[in-house]
Amino acid sequence: MLMRSVGRPEDWEPIQVLDERTLEVVPGPLCRVPGIDEILIAYTSLGFPRAIDARCPHRGSPLAEYARSGMNAGSLVCTAHGYEFDVATGRCLNRAGRPEEFDLPTWLLVDQPDGTKAVEMPAHHSSRHGGGERPRCIGVGSQADAGGRQRTQVARRMDGPEGPAVVGMRIAPEIFDRFPGYRATVVHASGVIAGPSDARSVALLQGAEHVVRERFTERPLSEHPHIAAWRSAYTEFGSKGNRFHCSAEALLRRALKDGVPSITRLVDLYNAVSMQHVLPIGGEDCDRADGDVILRFAEGGERFETREGGQVVTVPVDRGEVIWIDGAGVTCRRWNWRQCVRTALTDRTVDAYFVLDALAPYTDQELAAATRFLVGGLQWLSPGCEIRVTELRRDRPH
Repeated sequence: MLMRSVGRPEDWEPIQVLDERTLEVVPGPLCRVPGIDEILIAYTSLGFPRAIDARCPHRGSPLAEYARSGMNAGSLVCTAHGYEFDVATGRCLNRAGRPEEFDLPTWLLVDQPDGTKAVEMPAHHSSRHGGGERPRCIGVGSQADAGGRQRTQVARRMDGPEGPAVVGMRIAPEIFDRFPGYRATVVHASGVIAGPSDARSVALLQGAEHVVRERFTERPLSEHPHIAAWRSAYTEFGSKGNRFHCSAEALLRRALKDGVPSITRLVDLYNAVSMQHVLPIGGEDCDRADGDVILRFAEGGERFETREGGQVVTVPVDRGEVIWIDGAGVTCRRWNWRQCVRTALTDRTVDAYFVLDALAPYTDQELAAATRFLVGGLQWLSPGCEIRVTELRRDRPH
């Protein structure tokens, strides 16, 4: 990774662009950074600056010449071919089914002790920028084979040179019978650099909170299709959706109210991905799992280790709950509502796995985008870590 200073905001050079909403030419929300050609600074609808690729991902048109402010708040349009991008996330708003390669790479700005701002980007960004290969966004990486295809491996416990440590994961058929639109992606990461929250992980968390406030300031959470789907699922298995919330909704509520606290580097990362993609995500320590981990309905009475009043206690779960469970007990209650103490990620975790839960109408493309963001974030926080991605579906339940 390469840390590039972009100086102070007062040194940035505003670019005159047409505002589609007023049909006036205004300075910004796009700025040049003196001495840096490969990125621009763009402002979100709430006024937060983001670093963006200086060229449109479609045909490489220079946005300093072709951009205008879009009809959507916090968006830019490349007038070369009409593609519109959300500044906060980089998402192409009108790609109409085109692949994620149409998303615009964006990067968080990190405050420096001397009052300047910096952006951390791949070291190869500058060298690729002059050629035809599109640079990748920090936090949006991928795992591909030599043919460019997404790697999907069977999840099983492995240690040593064959690959990262992997915990066996499977989903009981009755889960798919009751919830046919459910899919999960499991990301295993070995050799991660854990530890307390730091500037990188906090920047990811704060950036995601900005996106949440932009997206939900005037829109109730309950109206988001994925939140509505999870509320319905919780009600279906006997946990009232207005009392118990899936992990993604719980995070979004905290972000809109008091903010989400930083916890550790790994937890900050997956919380940021969860909020930005409105997707329940949980992380566990591979070395603390006892055998295979199974998603099934609870028979009632299975043991769950949690904290109450600052003390670790073991409580029974209710019959009919959707639970993740291994040989030693329940690792997560109510699908993704609360994780157990035993397998929780800590600042000493070395091997971890992350579960990304999706219900219809959440699309496969959205799930893949969240997975890339998580994988890229892991590679950013833990250079050299080994990563394996597994998809769990009705036709591939393990």
